[in-house]
Amino acid sequence: MIVDALRHATDALDYLQFLRNQSVFNFVAIPVTMAMATLELCFMNPNMFQRNIKIRKAEAASLIMRSTNPRDVAYIFRDYARKIHAKALPADPNFLRISVACGKIEQWCEKQYPSFIQIVKSPTGELKQIVDSNDARARIWADNEKIGYSNGAMNGANGCHTLVRPPDAASRIKSVLLLLSVICLIVVYGALYLTREDGRW
Repeated sequence: MIVDALRHATDALDYLQFLRNQSVFNFVAIPVTMAMATLELCFMNPNMFQRNIKIRKAEAASLIMRSTNPRDVAYIFRDYARKIHAKALPADPNFLRISVACGKIEQWCEKQYPSFIQIVKSPTGELKQIVDSNDARARIWADNEKIGYSNGAMNGANGCHTLVRPPDAASRIKSVLLLLSVICLIVVYGALYLTREDGRW
């Protein structure tokens, strides 16, 4: 059952990325992160067949405080997936399925929120990306994002570049969402037109 639940973790993370209202995001993200913590608690735990087990209140409070944005929720999922994978035994007939499910969560997190990029808030309140230039993936990422190292400033001793994502990325996402909503409206009106009986709406 836990393996089957883990297979849906990336779908939950995909859904959370589309939520823009903070209160709606919190409403969805908090139970999902608690569910992931409960899966980790139940995995390979024989006590669950003897009594009712729950995550600790301190852990629940920590999850509530941390479940505020998709990146942090993804990292929570990744941490619990690592704990589940660490508990798995190679002799288990489902070991391979568990490893694949945990690996997919890890892969999803690394693809969406690469570990060599850190988001920090500047003193002015602006969010910036800190890219670790010691990581070989940083140069590839910079080329893919069409960001050169020339527009970043060196951060002294830690060898990191401060790069700001170009502003047109948000406008492209809005354009795609607008196009999708128009297509949905066309499909709905087409379905209504095909199902009308008396020739009127």
